[in-house]
Amino acid sequence: MAPSSGFQSNSTIQTAWWIWKPDPSDVISREVMIDTSKIQYIEASSNHNNVWLYFPASDVSTSQRPYALEGEVAQAFLADMEALFS
Repeated sequence: MAPSSGFQSNSTIQTAWWIWKPDPSDVISREVMIDTSKIQYIEASSNHNNVWLYFPASDVSTSQRPYALEGEVAQAFLADMEALFS
């Protein structure tokens, strides 16, 4: 089975969870779920193999560090986000 991704059913641009489910035979990759309503800023490499998600600052000092997506996960996330605006 191939990996899959997408937004939850009945989601809106104001509140949505995005999910990545790797191929079940891939025992190393992890499932990723992102609350897209909390993202403040998104950066991506030109080849879309790396995506950095920035969330609003909090009292925790490490909160300024972006969450990084790489490879297939990054590409799927960008494709799904771009589809929202096309």
